[in-house]
Formats: sequence, structure tokens, C-alpha cells
Amino acid sequence: YARDELQPIHEACRSDSRSVVKFLVEHGVSVHAEEGSHPIADEDVSDNDQEGWQPLHVCCRKGFLTLSKWLYAEGAIIASAERPDPVKLACKGGHLDCIMWLHMRGAALDKHE
Repeated sequence: YARDELQPIHEACRSDSRSVVKFLVEHGVSVHAEEGSHPIADEDVSDNDQEGWQPLHVCCRKGFLTLSKWLYAEGAIIASAERPDPVKLACKGGHLDCIMWLHMRGAALDKHE
């Protein structure tokens, strides 16, 4: 997939565009929208497989805590056996504030695959 084929809400999350994310959600875009299996072209994201990533995953990987909190308030799910682990994504990015926030909401810190 080319970068311009990413879902708009994921693009908005990648750049911490809270007003755009809010607008999209207010107009029917789901906070549970998933990306397919393809790389997000970004020099600071080394993950090659974002299949199942929802907007919250993008925010945790990038360290955007305020937007993560907003998505959570809108119904985004933190822990799910079927989806990537947002704690692991936040750890990859070195985002301690996101890790602590996720843990305070019940995310496991010692998850084994």
C-alpha cells in the first residue's frame, strides 16, 4: 500500500491531529478502524506489519498520550487478544507516559507471547 492509501483516521493519528481525528469520529469514522498488513512509511516506526492496528495503536507507538486518552474516552479498547499490544508499541517508542497510562487502565506489563 502506498502512504496515500492509509485510512484517514490513522494518518491523522500519526501526526497527532486531534481536531482531524475528532472531526472524523464525529462524522462516523470508528475508533476501532483497522489497518491492513502494510508498512507505515515513517523513519521512526520500524514495525513492518501493522495488521490490526487501530488508531490507539498508532498513538501509543508515536507517544501521543492526549490523543490516546481521547480515543479511549470514545471507546477505544486497550487490551485484546486479537490485536497488537499497545504497551509493547509504546515500549518500542520509549514512551513511558503512555506505558504508565496503559498500565493504570489494566494493561499487563509482563505479557508473554
